[in-house]
Amino acid sequence: MNFDTKSLYDLLPSFWKLRDLSAGAPAGPDGLPRSPLWVLLQAFSAELAGLEENLDQLYDDQFIETCADWAVPYIGDLIGYRSLYGVTPQVASPRAEVADTIALRRRKGTVMVLEQLARDVTGWEAHAVECFQILSWSQCMKHLRPGKGGTADLRDADSTARVGGAYDSLPRSIDVRRIADRAGRCNIPDIAIFLWRLRPRPLRGSPVVATDSVRLRFHPLGIDHPLFFRGRQVQGDLQFLAVPGDTPDPIGRRFLDASMDVLYGDPGNFRILVDGTDVVPPGTAPSAALCSCDLDDLDPALGDAGGWAHLPAAGGRIAVDPVLGRIALPPELAGKSVSVFFHYAFAADIGGGDYARTASFAAFPAPPTMVKVPSDQPTITAALAYLAGLSAQDQADAVVEVEDNGLYAETPVVTVAASQRLEIRSSDGNRPHLLLGGDLAVSAAAGSVVSLNGFLVSGGAVHLSGTPESFAISHCTLVPGRSLSPDGSPLAPHAPSLVCDPPGFDPNSDKTVAVSVDHCILGPVRVPADGIRLTVLDSVLDSPDRDPTSAVAALAASDDGTVAGPPSTLQRCTVLGRIHVRELDLASDCLVDGTAQVDRRQAGCARFSYFAPDSVLPRAFRCQPTTAIGEAWDKLQTAQGGTPLTLAQKDAARVLVENRLRPDFAETRYGRPSYGLLSEACATEIAAGASDESEMGAFHDLFQPQKEGNLRIRLEEYLRFGLEAGIFHAT
Repeated sequence: MNFDTKSLYDLLPSFWKLRDLSAGAPAGPDGLPRSPLWVLLQAFSAELAGLEENLDQLYDDQFIETCADWAVPYIGDLIGYRSLYGVTPQVASPRAEVADTIALRRRKGTVMVLEQLARDVTGWEAHAVECFQILSWSQCMKHLRPGKGGTADLRDADSTARVGGAYDSLPRSIDVRRIADRAGRCNIPDIAIFLWRLRPRPLRGSPVVATDSVRLRFHPLGIDHPLFFRGRQVQGDLQFLAVPGDTPDPIGRRFLDASMDVLYGDPGNFRILVDGTDVVPPGTAPSAALCSCDLDDLDPALGDAGGWAHLPAAGGRIAVDPVLGRIALPPELAGKSVSVFFHYAFAADIGGGDYARTASFAAFPAPPTMVKVPSDQPTITAALAYLAGLSAQDQADAVVEVEDNGLYAETPVVTVAASQRLEIRSSDGNRPHLLLGGDLAVSAAAGSVVSLNGFLVSGGAVHLSGTPESFAISHCTLVPGRSLSPDGSPLAPHAPSLVCDPPGFDPNSDKTVAVSVDHCILGPVRVPADGIRLTVLDSVLDSPDRDPTSAVAALAASDDGTVAGPPSTLQRCTVLGRIHVRELDLASDCLVDGTAQVDRRQAGCARFSYFAPDSVLPRAFRCQPTTAIGEAWDKLQTAQGGTPLTLAQKDAARVLVENRLRPDFAETRYGRPSYGLLSEACATEIAAGASDESEMGAFHDLFQPQKEGNLRIRLEEYLRFGLEAGIFHAT
């Protein structure tokens, strides 16, 4: 019932309404009376309406979809909901989590629910395996299980290729070790949860790199790199368990051969265009134009010079090797322009790629002059020349935006006038390849602001000179080693990726050039100590030359690291090599796999970071291995009844801790999918040693320890009694 004034007034007996209207009160603008009784009921109706709304809300509060925010934890408590770290969108909203809990409890204990939980809680692709399904059986005539007789079928190439992985189906004998400790994996009560940390990254319209007129490579750097499945494009509840091809694994040759018609296309896993036209004509099966093939080197010692195996003959199909990321054209297509769409894999949103970067674009006080490449100008150099021809007012705030993933083989010279703001960027979701013929020279006058965003840069370094107010590199990859050979090894491992000239300020001036690197991958950095302050966030600094006899420093003013670099701030960075700076204003959640030398140690601090032994640092808080060494000494002294340790005992304990607490990376060579990731064997003090208990380094924001902790909490709730689960990383 509505308790508005008119409804209440209509409920009155006609006698009282007539007597009230006889008071002669005028009607309001809406035609309704404004008599004394009407005004009195109007006061009552406001209170009754509030009471009615409160009663309606009490009813709504019984349902998670409509309840007030304060009621969410109470409903969660009623069903036994346990809160999680909000590190993925699926678990960031308690309301949605409680609603999902209610829905999933109805299917509690099923393997589909476990896979759904793992996918939602971690934000990674997942696959749940009931390990009893792959145990070998003594066959029974009433329940035959072909293929589980205790021997492997070596003729089944697909099964043998998946040994040890998430889809391993070969029969196993029982393993009584605990799966929760990752020691065993094949027992009747065991459930294995596989997680894929790597994510497929699409690259559309990327030109291939040609070895000759018929031998091509997918990767824009011309390296051998596997093609990856695009993974399941599923929103909401899963309808089936993952099968090979649903998760972001490398594509195998046999799988591609058997599934070419399914995998090829857009949307799909990969696509090839010759002179802008799809190599598969409309209405034609892809297997009629393409074949999966082993295009490995005929002579590994000679590499490309020795030729590739199984090149197609005239009139043959285009050969694709998904394991090496190679393409071989038949002779009639030699020299044609070829571009590709494919998926590579990487774990984090750094270095540029298909992910959203709009928030990192430079902010301008007014809409800037926009020049788009290639729609407005064909090249970046032409776009800069066009800007230079505009009036000073039009080029005061300017943006050069590249709209595709194309190859730009040019060496622009960037000259920025005083107080000018210039950003050179790729459009959101793209990562064009800027192939330099020398250094990218950036000359900036006083008070200018310059930024570079979203590029893959190879062939040279970014060289800054002048006195800008700030210079920023965001979401870029400045290839460590400048260029890579086909096997991924750096061609110039000693060469820097970022070089800054001394700005030449008055020594008595406190003005400095602010140089920042954010969400980037780059090689050695050469920045002088005077007049510059360096900030590096969520990035990888990689010195590919880590030979102890030559050991090029990752961050310093000189290659050998003897001359100190600038006052620096490092947060959530992975440094593969040595650093030498004048001051370390702050180092937080960093992983420095090399010695660090800081000249001025009275200022600044390091916290929750790892530095190689023998590093010289300012005051440090909870840094490794220093903290672990102190704890080991305390434990040892307590064990011997409080007797002070001798120097020999301290040295022995220190050596043990330093040997145990060394960063263990899955891969340290740029160009590999697992580049920079910590391996599962890495010490917990590093893998969960950051200030928020995430991992140290550039992959901090993956929040891997929190995701695994969330998953373990949920598995305790949803596993049936007597079952035990283990978490494994498929990538």
